Amino acid sequence: MRNVALTVDPQGTVQRKLQQVYAGHPYDNTLFVLEGEAKLEAENFDVGGQEVAYKKANTNAAPADNAIRQQEPNQEGGPNVPVYVEINNVATSFYAEASEADGELSVGNVASGEWLRYSVLIPTAGTFDTQWRIAAFDPAGGQVAIKTKLTLGTGTEVDPCALDGSGGLDITANTGNWRTFQTFPGAKFTVAEAGTAVLTVCLTQVQGFQLNWVAFTQTTFTEVTTDAAVPEDTAAGGAATDTTTTTTCAAVGASCNALPCCRGNCNTNAVCEATTAAAVAKAAKSAAPPSARAAGAAALALAATVAAALHL
Repeated sequence: MRNVALTVDPQGTVQRKLQQVYAGHPYDNTLFVLEGEAKLEAENFDVGGQEVAYKKANTNAAPADNAIRQQEPNQEGGPNVPVYVEINNVATSFYAEASEADGELSVGNVASGEWLRYSVLIPTAGTFDTQWRIAAFDPAGGQVAIKTKLTLGTGTEVDPCALDGSGGLDITANTGNWRTFQTFPGAKFTVAEAGTAVLTVCLTQVQGFQLNWVAFTQTTFTEVTTDAAVPEDTAAGGAATDTTTTTTCAAVGASCNALPCCRGNCNTNAVCEATTAAAVAKAAKSAAPPSARAAGAAALALAATVAAALHL
């Protein structure tokens, strides 16, 4: 895939330059948007094949009965090749012992050290609570040790799981069957910067394990704020003087009067009701000085260019 390098010139014009960065691309040409409350479906890992979009310990034979994605081209316009990640139907209507609703799929038959990549768009940096919907089974009745983590990178890393990560599981469990799932809270996932990235689900230690989804709920927001107009030398590329502040909702049910709460209300999880990129941008535009508004407009243009680039 051709990726896009994006820059903004001093006049706020978004410049686009094609370059080869990450050989994978989003499944169904759809970026996973990590904001507010979002659910990452395991089967929607990127397209790109072994050692690009995923790592499988055993690629001697592809799964014969994948529910979806049995074959696909690793690159746009390329030939169909086998997908080595096992994708299972785990709906009760298919299997009496299954616990999930119709249409639910999982990634299974995984081994320790394997990973899956997902292209993501992060409108606002901050901290996320995580929930993992998994099945873990030992037929002998023992507890299965499970360790996972999430990392963010560029997609060019040979081993994305060597990056610092967070948001994972470190538990023992036995859900009673390979198709019986339970939801377990993971560690907090910290995102330092907004923008586009490649998220990797690292299966550090797993056995008898299947993954349905990972759910995210944003609990803190990192915003770049300024109390005065940006100096001219900064706008022209000089040293920036903005500061970064992490903010949560004021209180459950209380009115939020400052960004990034969008002047809305906090929900029962102390997360702002209005957390979409559009709502944040609208509130920022009304509160920011003229130079900050220009930067916000450039950021929105950049996001639009990223979306358009997926179809080049």
